[in-house]
Amino acid sequence: MHKNQISRAFLFFAALTVAIASCVDADAEAEQSLQEMTNRIVSSMTLEEKVGQLIHIGISGKDMRAGIESEIRKYHPGGVILFGINLGTANQVKNLNQSLQKASLEHTGIPLLISIDQEGGRVVRLTHITQFPGAMAMGQAGDAQMARSVGFVTASELLDFGFNLVLAPVLDINNNPKNPVINTRSYGSNKSTVTQMGLAYMEGVQMAGSIPVIKHFPGHGDTTVDSHHDLPTISKTLDQLKSQELIPFKEAIDQNAPALMTAHILFPALDQKYPATLSSQILQQLLRKELNFKGLIFTDAMEMKAIADRYETGESAILALQAGVDVLLLTAEGPNTRRMFEAIVKAVKDGRISEQRIEESARRQVYWKLRTGAFRKHPSGRYSFANQNEKINQYLTGQEKVRQEQLQEVKKNYQGNLNEAVSRKSIVSLRKEFAGLDKDSLQSSYVFYRTAAMREQALKLGIPKSNLVFYRTGHTWLFRIYDKKWAGPWFIELEETDLPLWNLLVSRWNTRREDALIGLYSGNPFHTISVPEKGAFLCSFSPTSESRKALLYRGFHGPIGQADLILP
Repeated sequence: MHKNQISRAFLFFAALTVAIASCVDADAEAEQSLQEMTNRIVSSMTLEEKVGQLIHIGISGKDMRAGIESEIRKYHPGGVILFGINLGTANQVKNLNQSLQKASLEHTGIPLLISIDQEGGRVVRLTHITQFPGAMAMGQAGDAQMARSVGFVTASELLDFGFNLVLAPVLDINNNPKNPVINTRSYGSNKSTVTQMGLAYMEGVQMAGSIPVIKHFPGHGDTTVDSHHDLPTISKTLDQLKSQELIPFKEAIDQNAPALMTAHILFPALDQKYPATLSSQILQQLLRKELNFKGLIFTDAMEMKAIADRYETGESAILALQAGVDVLLLTAEGPNTRRMFEAIVKAVKDGRISEQRIEESARRQVYWKLRTGAFRKHPSGRYSFANQNEKINQYLTGQEKVRQEQLQEVKKNYQGNLNEAVSRKSIVSLRKEFAGLDKDSLQSSYVFYRTAAMREQALKLGIPKSNLVFYRTGHTWLFRIYDKKWAGPWFIELEETDLPLWNLLVSRWNTRREDALIGLYSGNPFHTISVPEKGAFLCSFSPTSESRKALLYRGFHGPIGQADLILP
C-alpha cells in the first residue's frame, strides 16, 4: 500500500470500531422497546405457533411449491435453511426467499430467519456473491480487519438475496490433524488465532445487520469422527476444555454473540449420557449459567447420524428443548417436521415441557427478528404495530445507514477487490518459509495446471503459453517433468488425489533436479505431504478462483511465511 492508502485504511478501521460501539450503544437505548415488543407479540401467539418458531426446516427444489406453503401453514416454522440444491439463478434465489417470507407472513404474521452455510472456501452455497477464501486461509493471513471486512461483505451480499442469518463463523480449534470434518473450516490450530479472527468475522456480520451463528459448541476441533456419520467422543476434562476449546466461545459470548450452534459430540467429563446438543449439563449449566450466554442456541442438523441413529425424531426434539435448545435445525421438509412438531405439542400438554420453556425460546427468536429488522423489511399485517415503535425504528435506520457507509468504505480501501487482497495475503508455505522466485525466472518457469484460473494467472504474469501444461486424467505428468529436458522451475497445481504422486515426484526430484519445485495446493493440509528441498509447498486452504490465482502470484512475490498449524 502507498502511504496515503495506509492512512486512509487506518482512518476507516478506526471509524469501523466506533461504528461497532455505536451499534451496541444504540441497542442499549432501544433494548426496553425491543423487549416490550417481543413480549407483546409472543403473548398473542398460540402454543402451536410458539412451537413452530422453534423448528427451522429445509426444503426441496429451487422454487416455491404448494407443499412448502402447506408446511408453513401447518407447522409455522421460525426459519428455513437453504442448500446448494435450492439455489438456481440469482432471480430464482431472490424470488424463492421473497415467496417464503410472504407465506410465513400470511400464515403466522412473523417473518422467517432464512439461513445459509456460507463459510467461504470449500463450504459455500450461494455462488452469486463474492467467493472469499475460507476460515483457515483468513487465519493464516492473520489480519483481523480483513476478516471483519469479509464477514461484513459476505453478510451484506447475502442480505441482498434475502438471507438474514449466516451459519458462520466456525470457532472450532483444529488441534487434531486427523479431524475429518473441520480442518480448513477452522481458522487454525492456535486458540488465539481462532479467537481473534472468528470474533472479527462475527462483528462484520453483525455490522451488516445480519445474525452470525458461532459453531460448534463446545468445540468440534479435536475429533477423528465426523458427526454427520457417527457420534464423536472427546475425553477432555472441563479444565482442559476451558484452557483450549472454550476460549473462542467465551470471548465471543463476552462480546454478545447473538447465536450459537451446538456440536453433536459426547463429552463424558461433562455428561456421560447425552451429546452436547441434548445435554442440560452442557447447555444450561455450562453455556447459560457459567458462560452467561443470552442468545439463540441452534442445534446442528438433527438428521445427522450422531443424533438420528440413536434417538427417535420426536424424542430427540424433546430432549434438545429440555436441554435448553432454542432452534431445532432440520435439512428437509416433510415427516420429520411433523414428528417434531406433534411430539413437542404433546410434551407440553403432557407436562414434560412447560409452556414457559417454549415461550423462552420463542421470545429469543422474535427478539432477534425485531432487532435485525426482519419485521421492518417484511411488514406484518397481524403485527403491524411492530413497525410503529419510534426507538426501534431509529435503531434500525441507524444500522442500515452504517451498513451502506461501511460497504462503500470497504470497497474504497481495497480498491474494489477485497477478495484478491485477502486471498494473496493468506498464502503460506508448509513446514518452512519460502523466499519466492525472482521475477526474472518467469520466462523459464513451467506451470502444470488444472484450472482455468491458474492458466489465466500464469499468462497474466508473463509465463509463456508454451510452458503451460494441462492436466488430463491418466496423464503421466509425474514421469515427464522431472526429466532434465524440461529444465526450469516447475509449479504444480494439486488436488488431494494427487498427493501420493506428488510425494513420489518430490523423492525423485531431490536427487535429479537442481531447479525449484513448487506445489500449489488448495486442499486439506493435514495429509502426509512431502516438501521439496529445492522449492516449497504453498497452501491456500481454499479452492476459490482467487485463491488459486494467489498461489501462483505469490510464488513470484515472496517472501512467504511458514504455516502456523499443528501438522501430522
